[in-house]
Amino acid sequence: MKLKQAYSPLVCLLTLAIGFSSMAAEKNSLRTSYQKENKPSMSLSVEPIWLLVGGIGAKAEYFVTDRVSAGLNGVYIAEHEAETESSDSKSSSTSYRWSSYEVNIGSNIMLTGNLLSNGFYINPAIGYTGASIKNFGEMQLQGSTSSPQARLTGGYQWFSKSYPNLRLLAGAGVRMIQEPEVVVQDSTGSEIGRVKTQTLTGLALDFHIGYLF
Repeated sequence: MKLKQAYSPLVCLLTLAIGFSSMAAEKNSLRTSYQKENKPSMSLSVEPIWLLVGGIGAKAEYFVTDRVSAGLNGVYIAEHEAETESSDSKSSSTSYRWSSYEVNIGSNIMLTGNLLSNGFYINPAIGYTGASIKNFGEMQLQGSTSSPQARLTGGYQWFSKSYPNLRLLAGAGVRMIQEPEVVVQDSTGSEIGRVKTQTLTGLALDFHIGYLF
């Protein structure tokens, strides 16, 4: 009698597990049917978060397998005016103009699901980044830097039930810039100095809204 009582909860759990497995299999079957009919092999997406700083970001991916893609993405922030507060007690500010760009080659690797379903992913990438500053301070100094970089981000992707080809990816990770060198010039464009900094590490965001083709 005690043996039967001990096994009763296990039987219930197994029954529930089998039921959920059947539901998941049916859902995957519908998704597989959709894949066979449409066979999307690439994705084009934009990164709307860069609009907050006057920039634009976009990404193109080709699906190598059902779980791995190869892609090229870039970010460009057009030249615009900004200012920085002085560090002295006079609390004055200095205006300048700056711009930035970034180009990366990487791969989306699905950890769960596949490229056509909801799931977790990682995105290792390597690339190049650069920035420039103009009209800095009273001397109208100019500066520019460019350097190779590496990124590793991870996150989750969703698909819309109403629009199955619509894809949303959201994640974050780390970004490492390899020893960028800053070149400083005067107002005439003549070089007046170079400063090589240490390898920089910071936060990398990954937020894309894309469409599958």
